Amino acid sequence: MSAPKLLLADRGHDEWFASLVTALGLDSPAFEHTTDGSVLQAALTRSPTEHRLVVIGESLTRVGGLDALFLATEERKQRKAPNAPEDRPLIVLITDVRADAELLALWRRKGIVGFIYRDAPIEDTVRSLRDGLYASARVEPRTVVNVKVAVSFRESEVNGIMEDLSSSGACVALPAKKLPHLPQAGETLALATEIEGVAIRCTMIIRRLELRKALLGDRVVIGGSFSDLDFDARKALETAIARARRAEDPSLESPGSTFGT
Repeated sequence: MSAPKLLLADRGHDEWFASLVTALGLDSPAFEHTTDGSVLQAALTRSPTEHRLVVIGESLTRVGGLDALFLATEERKQRKAPNAPEDRPLIVLITDVRADAELLALWRRKGIVGFIYRDAPIEDTVRSLRDGLYASARVEPRTVVNVKVAVSFRESEVNGIMEDLSSSGACVALPAKKLPHLPQAGETLALATEIEGVAIRCTMIIRRLELRKALLGDRVVIGGSFSDLDFDARKALETAIARARRAEDPSLESPGSTFGT
C-alpha cells in the first residue's frame, strides 16, 4: 500500500473536521489523520518524507504541533549531509491569527508555508489543500525569504512581499487596495527584488491566486513559475537562494547547493 499523501494532525471529532474530511474526499492511502503529536513529529523527521502535505492543528496529545515541528527540524538538521537537497512536505498550520504579521512571518521561518482557518468557507480550505497536494509547477524546495518586491504588470507597479521562492517560481503577497487591476492566472508579471545582496530581475507566469483576509488590509497572494530565465538570471537566483538558506541556517556550507532536484 502506498503512503498517504496528506497527514492531518488535529484534534478531530468536531463539525469543522468532519466537513473537511468529507469535502476532501480522500481515502486511505491518500489521507491519514492523527491526534498524537509524536506521530506528527515522527512523520516530519522521516526522510525521505512519506507525505506531500502536512496540516498541523490543535490540542494534540503527547507533543504540541509546533513543538513537534521544532523537534523534527532540529533532528533533521543534525542528520542532514551538507548541501543535501531539502526533503520535506509542505506544512500548513490551522490558526486564527490573521493580522499579526510578525508572528506569521516567524511561523514561515520555522517551516510553515501556509495557513488555513476554521471560520473560512470549507470550499476555500479544500481548494488550498488540493493546491498543495496536486500542484506540480513548483517541484523544487521552497526557501522562505520575506523580502520587499516590486511587481509590474499592465503598465502598473505595486510593492509587496516575496514570501518564498525556489529555482522555478515564487510566492508574492500584494496589498489588494493598491492593485489597479486584479491579475489573472496565466498573466505575466515582472519582479524586481534584492535577496541577501543579490539583485533579482525576472518574469513570472501566474499559476495561482488567493485573497488573504487581514485586519491590516487584505492581500492578494500570487504563486507562479519563472519564465525565460537566461544563464545570468538563473545563476543570480540560485546564489540568492543559497545565501538565504545560509542566513536562516548557518550550518549550511558553500553556495554550491544543487537546485531543481
